[in-house]
This record gives sequence, structure tokens and C-alpha cells, in this order.
Amino acid sequence: MAAMDTQHQHWRKHRPEIPVILDIPLLFESKLAQRCDTILLVYLPPELQVERLMARDGVSREEAEH
Repeated sequence: MAAMDTQHQHWRKHRPEIPVILDIPLLFESKLAQRCDTILLVYLPPELQVERLMARDGVSREEAEH
């Protein structure tokens, strides 16, 4: 979290005209949403999530679904 804050402050100070994009999978669970001006949700169908997990981790469908 400290590294993220440092980077965020750096870019806001040195390049305030560009948006700072944070990729935080557990944004709401981490209670970080209040730090964001805009939030974009990227949705992926469950079947594609399973396929990507299988490819990334080299696991079976059964393992990926559990």
C-alpha cells in the first residue's frame, strides 16, 4: 500500500494532467474506493475466467472451479 501511495503521489505531482490508473482487484474489500475519482468495472464471464485460470496456472477445470 505504501508503494502504491508513493507512486500515486509522484504522478499526481509531476504529471497532474494525466489520469492515474490503479488495478486493484479487491478495491472495495480493501476500502480503497474513496481514493478514486472514477471507478471502472471490467467484467469477464465465469467460463472465460476459468479458462484463463487454467491456462495461467496449468490446472485442471476441476481445480480452477474450486
